[in-house]
Amino acid sequence: MKIVCLFGRTRCEENTAPELLVAWDEYTLDCNPEGFEADCEKAKKSYGGDLVASRIVEIEVDEEELSALFAPANLKGKIT
Repeated sequence: MKIVCLFGRTRCEENTAPELLVAWDEYTLDCNPEGFEADCEKAKKSYGGDLVASRIVEIEVDEEELSALFAPANLKGKIT
C-alpha cells in the first residue's frame, strides 16, 4: 500500500527535517482525489507565510505486515 504524504518546511525549520502535514492511503486517495487536494491546500494555508516549501512523497507500506498488526494475538496459556 502506498501512503501519499504532504511534507512541509517552515521558516523556523529550514535546517531541520520537514514536518508531515497530510497523509492518505492510496485507496482513499483513489476514491477522493479532490478531497486530498483540498486537505493539502488547507494544511498549507494553515501555516500562512511561514511555509517555505512543500513536497508530495509516496511511502510504500507492506500490506501484509500492516494487516498483521490488527490480527488477534495468539497467547499460550495453561489452566492450573
